[in-house]
Amino acid sequence: MPRRPGPGAQKGGPLRRASGAKRSTFPGRGHRRCRRHPDQALYARRIGAAAGRRRLRGRNSRPGRIPLVRGARRPAARSAEVPPLGLAGRRQQIGVPTMVDTPMALSDTGPRDARGQWQPAGPRPEPPLFAWPPRPLAVFKWLFGFPGYLWPWTSLYVLIALGTWLYLQPEIARCATFAFDWIAQLYGRNLALLILIVSAWHLHLYVRKAQGLQYKYSVEWLSTSNRKFLWGNQLWDNVFWNCASGVSVWTAYETLMMWAYANEMLPYVDWREDPVYFVALLAAIPLWRLFHFYWTHRLTHWKPLYKAAHYLHHKNINVGPWSGLAMHPIEHLIYFSCILIHWVVPSHPLHVLFNAQHAALTPAQGHAGFDQLVVKDDAKLPAASYFHQLHHRYFECNYGETDIPFDLWFGTYHDGSPASHAAMRDKRRAIHQIQED
Repeated sequence: MPRRPGPGAQKGGPLRRASGAKRSTFPGRGHRRCRRHPDQALYARRIGAAAGRRRLRGRNSRPGRIPLVRGARRPAARSAEVPPLGLAGRRQQIGVPTMVDTPMALSDTGPRDARGQWQPAGPRPEPPLFAWPPRPLAVFKWLFGFPGYLWPWTSLYVLIALGTWLYLQPEIARCATFAFDWIAQLYGRNLALLILIVSAWHLHLYVRKAQGLQYKYSVEWLSTSNRKFLWGNQLWDNVFWNCASGVSVWTAYETLMMWAYANEMLPYVDWREDPVYFVALLAAIPLWRLFHFYWTHRLTHWKPLYKAAHYLHHKNINVGPWSGLAMHPIEHLIYFSCILIHWVVPSHPLHVLFNAQHAALTPAQGHAGFDQLVVKDDAKLPAASYFHQLHHRYFECNYGETDIPFDLWFGTYHDGSPASHAAMRDKRRAIHQIQED
């Protein structure tokens, strides 16, 4: 029977041995061909096991490592000389302080669960806007109190939009035809504005760590070595999607709206003719945004759309300011469609700017990862949304916000309490047909 050529034999030529190679019954380095042996598989397994033991000894020879061999168990209690395993232990070895060593101790930030997740001390009061029976005094306090619906954050974003309209907006007459100059002006302005606002949150809370872990939802910081993010870095991944996709789609919508205003295609209102309506519409835009966000967010959790686009945003379980607008371009198109309301509602271009900027800038605050912004001593302001933080942890709850309680009405409400969590788990088991052992 003719011999089968080895991997190094020339096609169609005689079988040749490499120079210096010896005929052997076992495979090994330097052999061009070998004969099959009945114990070949056993031999290969033994060689592989020996190599594995050598690698294991090499890893365990590093200082501060607990030897792990087959059949061994981790010690129940670590001695003082052995640092803890994992990222915290590695940081201790190289001299980097762990997060527990920060000036703000965990006990200073409120109760935390077994995983170190921050929780409010008790159930949050529900906004009274849709309470029944009506509570007019509570609604008035919610609207005009400090902090409340209008103060300080809504008023701040209105001022940003007003300053943009007065000093950074191209004249409407220039927008009558699509031209590179005024579109580039919109894009550059929006990009600079986004970087300025989001970086202010990030630098204060994540670079300077001005309040340590105080009121931080998670004891972990942003990931710097996770393959699910671009370049393995959560921050740079989020910055890329904000600037490359978010600002582009935002500017595209604004460009369309300003072109339509310049060509008198949209219903227009002048503040001098109807100031009450003008101001009331400004105040109502955040509520419109909440309404629009709930339904479009539910849409992006539709399985085909989630797999195509929304999954990218949900890579961020432990969120930061740049996570808010870290979305797929498809989701940006859906998210910024809130601006299209001005095709049917009489508005001023300032309303369009405020609507667009509210959609672009408030996600940084909502995903800041801190429940409160400590201003000085005991003075603090509401920062991120604990309600939305729970959505990033559990995915199938809290699709909107509490100001308009759609989640309460449609059975997806989770306030962080054990009872609410148990109800969510029961609903998940029923939907996904999970059987308990």
